[in-house]
Amino acid sequence: MHYTETQTAIINRFKKPHISNLDKIPESEIPYWICSCGKILPSKNMTCPDCSATSPRPMCPLDTLDVPTTIEATLITCPLCNEFIHPGNGSHDVTVRSRVTGYLADVTNFNAGKLDELKNRQKNDF
Repeated sequence: MHYTETQTAIINRFKKPHISNLDKIPESEIPYWICSCGKILPSKNMTCPDCSATSPRPMCPLDTLDVPTTIEATLITCPLCNEFIHPGNGSHDVTVRSRVTGYLADVTNFNAGKLDELKNRQKNDF
């Protein structure tokens, strides 16, 4: 994954291994906020125009907002927020599926332990 100079500076200032660091980043450095309905907002102090919610959560400053349309065989995690990202463009808007004993499963329902196990799995090519 290739990061811009600005993104690299943010990573170097706030990165801690295996910890989500969004709460340590000043609000002034968070470019976008996301509402519970999925609408992206430019400010924390904005009411969502779609659902009228008033408390959006911060989005990772490394998110490119460029939604991928490809299927990738590899998983990488964001060095800042430790969430799965698209390996080609860094988008955080990805759906991760896990294949266990022949079944495909969406990992959004995995608990924290199962997600850590998925992130630490050894990848092999056969």
